[in-house]
Amino acid sequence: SISYQLAASEMPDKKNKKIVMGFWHNWAEGEWSGSGFQLGFFKNLALTEIPEQYNVIAVAFMKVATGSSDPIPTFKPYNETDEEFRRQVGVLNAQGRAVLISLGGADAHIELANSDEDALVERIIFLVETYGFDGLDIDLEQTAITAKDNQTVIPAALKRVRSYYRDQGKHFIISM
Repeated sequence: SISYQLAASEMPDKKNKKIVMGFWHNWAEGEWSGSGFQLGFFKNLALTEIPEQYNVIAVAFMKVATGSSDPIPTFKPYNETDEEFRRQVGVLNAQGRAVLISLGGADAHIELANSDEDALVERIIFLVETYGFDGLDIDLEQTAITAKDNQTVIPAALKRVRSYYRDQGKHFIISM
């Protein structure tokens, strides 16, 4: 029997492969009225229910926790335990599919200072280890693109995270 918790530690290599990427929303259907296709609603899906043709799934979103004074973005599944979410990532990894955490989103104002680089690296690694993410998708929008030191802190942190996993023989995916 496959250990999906163990499979979540794998990072499927997508180099030189065709990618069909989709987003999985970390909020309940109807929470944002009209946020689906053509202002409709989307269906609540478990990660494991995402159609198999999507071989890269971006989980939306890693962002600053509401009401938090911590500027470092984070993630927590809205509808699953950490263990169940990681198991579902493992199911997708066992199928050769990659699951990324997406940083930002339209309503997320990320504003990092140079002094936040170490904390961002630690947070990304924590989320990868906790949930089994295979990489990070950058989805900064509007003023978050150029806010404070984002344009230097985020690339520098991602280079360090990628190097950290490369040293373990893994391929940390970065998309935008």
